[in-house]
Amino acid sequence: MPTEVQLSFQSKALSDAELEPGTVPGAGVETVAILKDADITSAKMLCGYYLLANRDDAIFELFLDKLSLNDKKIRKQDARTIIEALASKTDMGCTDKIFTTNVKVAEQSGEHTKVAMIFAFQAVSTRQLVAGQVPGLGEVGVDKVRGGLTKLLESKQLKDHFHTPSAVQLVGAYFILGNDGFKNFLTTLGCRDHCALQTLGAIEEHAVKL
Repeated sequence: MPTEVQLSFQSKALSDAELEPGTVPGAGVETVAILKDADITSAKMLCGYYLLANRDDAIFELFLDKLSLNDKKIRKQDARTIIEALASKTDMGCTDKIFTTNVKVAEQSGEHTKVAMIFAFQAVSTRQLVAGQVPGLGEVGVDKVRGGLTKLLESKQLKDHFHTPSAVQLVGAYFILGNDGFKNFLTTLGCRDHCALQTLGAIEEHAVKL
């Protein structure tokens, strides 16, 4: 039977608030201290790291196992509880299926183009990005994001994933870097401002659903 912490975590939106013991299932006093020492300061950021690992439980468990504070590490049982909670939390908004453009949507002008509507219509995928999948990212943009995410994974001591880059990883980067940080991430990679804004808007639209 789900605990009160589990029910609360699954029913509420991911928070930017300071991570406290009992906010995320499996994250007690010692675990929260270890996470904060690694600059993981909110439930949203913790989820961001899970998504940056492309929802790969094994890769994320290895990441958690590397964290320590004063020679104390996250207990394996607690790590698995955290992973189970994050997997369940993101299950509805994410998919392992290949992205498809074979979706009927009404063509609209203005803010929501057909590409944007198709992307918004589907769950974000762990499969490798293709040009035209995410608004603002063509072939050149996908290549730039691939390089950027690979470097971000390295900087966060996360193992690269063979599906990098994926839309799920982009949402993870958005959670970790924040709105302005994610836009800066895209523009630093050389994405044009209008393309970066399109990508930011599309990723943000999915992020708020998790």
